[in-house]
Amino acid sequence: MSNHEDAHLDDVEDGAGCTEIWERLSESRTE
Repeated sequence: MSNHEDAHLDDVEDGAGCTEIWERLSESRTE
């Protein structure tokens, strides 16, 4: 159902707040 634009949110549950989303994104970041 999701497309490539929001694929990075696939493992964030519906209704998650900004904090949960930012934590998930920062965890998956590679530098």
